Amino acid sequence: VWKDVGKRCVACGNCTAVCPTCYCFDTQDDLELSLNEGTRYRVWNSCQMDDFAKVAGGEDFRKGRDSRQKHRYYRKFKYPVDKFNRYFCTGCGRCTRTCMAGISLIETVNSLLSEEGELLK
Repeated sequence: VWKDVGKRCVACGNCTAVCPTCYCFDTQDDLELSLNEGTRYRVWNSCQMDDFAKVAGGEDFRKGRDSRQKHRYYRKFKYPVDKFNRYFCTGCGRCTRTCMAGISLIETVNSLLSEEGELLK
């Protein structure tokens, strides 16, 4: 399932931009020319963007779109169930409606569950 979804995903970030439970951000700094003062602030970002998980040294913890999609679904249906015993997906369908690749959240979850309940492992 992940390879199929990863091949179809165009990494536009629409799904996370419209999701009411997504909260990924990046930290940016605006420094004064003196380099003695500056401002650090958060800006909205998407875990689906190609460079989101890149760190110093060029390492990328989620290089492939398939691994980024898997992370997004796990953030809605696995990690919160393990920790809080509830899903973090509201079921609004915004991600499916705005997906430029036509990836359906419901179809993806159903495919995962038909593969021996992979999402729940």
